[in-house]
Amino acid sequence: MPPGSLMWIAIAGTHRNGKTTLAEAIAQARPDFEVVPEPYEQLLEQGEDFLDHYAPETFIRQLEHQVSCLSRCARGDKIVFDRSPLDFLAYLAASDGTAGWESIGLDVLEVAAVGMQYLDLIAWVPLSEKRGHDHGRSLRRLTDDRLRDLVISDPLGLLSAPKPDLLELRGSTAERLAGLFQYQDRALLEESQQAGPSTPP
Repeated sequence: MPPGSLMWIAIAGTHRNGKTTLAEAIAQARPDFEVVPEPYEQLLEQGEDFLDHYAPETFIRQLEHQVSCLSRCARGDKIVFDRSPLDFLAYLAASDGTAGWESIGLDVLEVAAVGMQYLDLIAWVPLSEKRGHDHGRSLRRLTDDRLRDLVISDPLGLLSAPKPDLLELRGSTAERLAGLFQYQDRALLEESQQAGPSTPP
């Protein structure tokens, strides 16, 4: 996709970090964008039940569902996805503190790689607050660390071309929203400049 054609955007980040709020804010500011809820919520609505929210098979099931959803969406639609394939890889590595990336099977990586190629932009929302006192807090922090590693170091080789654009968004929801729209405006300007002046008929 050309850099200005940011039609499919995935919000990446650990849980309780404002991803859903940001996705909804995007759709409110730009009504031509549709929000696709995170796979966990979609699967629950479809009747699936997960005995352990943090089990590896739960994350793999969500990854598979998201990639299936991506493959069925209409290419011309403007869509914001709550979560990205990177999220589930980060959760898998974080839930296995010893093996890390080595705990992720090749078949899972292949599914994630397919999903990545559908996306035009991954908007990464890093963790800004580390609070709470349950298992979710530890996993939340570890997942954020793993996501940071994926985005910055690309240890799994998922960000080599062709790839979606990557954008880090920090601050309040309003600041994140402004950062995203500024990025889109710059991308559209660059695309226009690359195309050059139009030729009169």
